[in-house]
Amino acid sequence: MKRSFFLWLCSSLLGIVQSVISNRSLAVEAVDAVNASIRAGGQPLVAGSLVHGMLLVRVVTYNLYWWCVSDEYGNCPQYADGKGFQKLFARIQENGPFDLIGFQECDDVGKVITGTSLATSFEYYTPAKGNDAPMAWQHTKYRAVDGPGTVWIARDKYGDRKMNWVRLQVIGSSTTIFFANTHGPLDQCGGGPGETVASNFINAVYSHKKPKDLVVFTGDFNCGSNQDTIKKLAEATDSSYSGADHIFSSRDVKVLWKGSSGLPQHLGGHVPWAYNKHQALFP
Repeated sequence: MKRSFFLWLCSSLLGIVQSVISNRSLAVEAVDAVNASIRAGGQPLVAGSLVHGMLLVRVVTYNLYWWCVSDEYGNCPQYADGKGFQKLFARIQENGPFDLIGFQECDDVGKVITGTSLATSFEYYTPAKGNDAPMAWQHTKYRAVDGPGTVWIARDKYGDRKMNWVRLQVIGSSTTIFFANTHGPLDQCGGGPGETVASNFINAVYSHKKPKDLVVFTGDFNCGSNQDTIKKLAEATDSSYSGADHIFSSRDVKVLWKGSSGLPQHLGGHVPWAYNKHQALFP
């Protein structure tokens, strides 16, 4: 089935696009939140809404730039003394509601979930130290039926890079979602290394997903859409503004809305403006 999409770039908090959707189709709705990165010192918050029958799922991926939000090394003094977290928490609360959240560069997911008042409705996976890509899901809608777990993907100058995953069942339904999140390796986007990383991601997903699972894969992959890793993952579908951040989904997802936002280079952006994308990945 040919994938159709509606592109809408905006600087407002949230755009809603409604469409008539069949019971077997999905829709993805992305959110552009430029202010989230600029005000909080983190990379953009990107969100998507998946519709399956009458089920609506809001998906978020967010690189927090913990080192800056926390002023860990003293190089973001404007966010010292908890000011960065206060702004970050406020912005995330404004951008809700969410169902599935993938974080990157997040050293304490519990702090984020508690600080954003999501603790009463969200369960989360805290991976081992050094794995900075935790994930969270709304336990009032979904229950974990397998995992959470972690799969090694690659190694770079900062250490091991891994993919975290969990299989979720929609409460009151037989629908299951394979939700994965990652912070990909640096400088392994092209040629042999890029092919290897992409293969490792694909193998990691297929080794743990079940045949009927819907796939949602969020992350800062540290590779742009024009590079081999993402080309292999997405099979060259659509563009992603050459940015590092992506949301991949099952191939029957219909993209109705997508947005992009970026982080200025002086705040640590991968490129002058780092962009985000929704793409098909798994059939």
